[in-house]
Amino acid sequence: MLTKCKVTVDQVNDAFRKAAAVPPLKGVMAVLEDEWASSRIIGDLHSSIVDLPLTAVQGELLSVAVLYDNEMGYSARLAEMAAYIASGESVGSEEVYESVLTT
Repeated sequence: MLTKCKVTVDQVNDAFRKAAAVPPLKGVMAVLEDEWASSRIIGDLHSSIVDLPLTAVQGELLSVAVLYDNEMGYSARLAEMAAYIASGESVGSEEVYESVLTT
């Protein structure tokens, strides 16, 4: 991605950390701080998991690596949407997942 202004890796990663910690992306986006194995993301409910150690900036070019478990992330968002439509309120992915498992 080309940036409009100069950014640092720390600024970008801090922005991802902050965004993942509060609504509306809390429970939808996560960040990985350290090395990991692919088994780490299997079954993860997040739609996107930003791999912070792979963030790179070269001049105006920004590179960000984002991972996901396609089936679980999609299923979690679909369950949230169904709950939202049924109740008129939004609920977090962990709440939806737990309710699906217990019914």
